Amino acid sequence: LTVPTPNGTWQLVVELDYLPHDGLSTWRASKLDARARLEAWIEHLALNTVIDEREAGRTVLVTRDRRLMLEPLASRDPADALRELVRLMARGLREPLPFMPELSWQAVKGKQWEPAGDDPTDAQGRDERRDAWVQLAWRGRSLTGDAAFGAVADEVYGAIAQRNGVASEDEL
Repeated sequence: LTVPTPNGTWQLVVELDYLPHDGLSTWRASKLDARARLEAWIEHLALNTVIDEREAGRTVLVTRDRRLMLEPLASRDPADALRELVRLMARGLREPLPFMPELSWQAVKGKQWEPAGDDPTDAQGRDERRDAWVQLAWRGRSLTGDAAFGAVADEVYGAIAQRNGVASEDEL
């Protein structure tokens, strides 16, 4: 998959050694967090980019607490979705990108996280806002109130959060 970006042209190579006829199954030994959702989404887009469109492009991620199921994409071109994610990554190499997985996932789900409220933490219990590198990059500015933060969060997690036939999850 070739992706033109302002940093030059990127080549994304997907290698699938084994693909069962019913899609991709993967697991993590941690709880389902935003990073795991994003990794599964990228693998799912890659799967749906390389398989024949008549095949089942389903992805199942099993974690310690939940099962995430991503269905074949009917209304969106997976290659275009992958290109957009690569462009965002390239942009993040040029400038601080207002994206933190847990905060972004919660924002797309409609939850606002403020210092006085609940703290968003990942599966390891880390609060992204308290990360020293995040604090240095943003110099104390609030990320969650920034319009660019919401736009990036929606680009990355919008399709999963809206579910519209793309994603479902259940507790184990």
